[in-house]
Amino acid sequence: MHKAHWRKTALAHRRDLTPQHVQAQSQALAEHLIQYFTANPVSSLHIFLPIRKHNEIDTFLIWEQLRQRFPAMRFAASVSDFQTFAMRNYWLENNTNLVENAWGIPEPVGATLAHDADFEAVLVPLLAFDEKGFRVGYGKGFYDRFLAKCRPDVRKIGLSLTPPVPAIADAAEHDIKLDLCVCPDQIYYFQD
Repeated sequence: MHKAHWRKTALAHRRDLTPQHVQAQSQALAEHLIQYFTANPVSSLHIFLPIRKHNEIDTFLIWEQLRQRFPAMRFAASVSDFQTFAMRNYWLENNTNLVENAWGIPEPVGATLAHDADFEAVLVPLLAFDEKGFRVGYGKGFYDRFLAKCRPDVRKIGLSLTPPVPAIADAAEHDIKLDLCVCPDQIYYFQD
């Protein structure tokens, strides 16, 4: 099946989720990430902040638990430019002001700029992913552009509420594969 099919299917599935289900699944993801970063530490992590109206994973919960467990880890999030489909990244501190943009995405305001090469790992949003590590997002290419500018060894970590689909038939060369994807039930690892 193609990206459009998986995108439509995933969005329909998300609409049917209850907030309680999303919270429970987000907690399971947080526990897997704590285990992963305990074994594979990083000093800097880029996270995405959730669009709550789309039942996205509660990365606020994940961020809080990672901050408590790894107090030396630095976190950053992005501000999206919907004219150029690029992201500018900013460090998140305890007092960083977050404001929702017109699309419901919380964004840091007045924070310190972070550079794409600063991150050792990136939590990547997705709607679906396949058994090879390709992902389907909302279709604007924000994360493919961003990840292409990150350091070559950045760990690309997908977060998903559902297991992989068999294959994304129209995955393209410019699509950047995940290194792993964390799901509520397990972590999926991908190799080139």
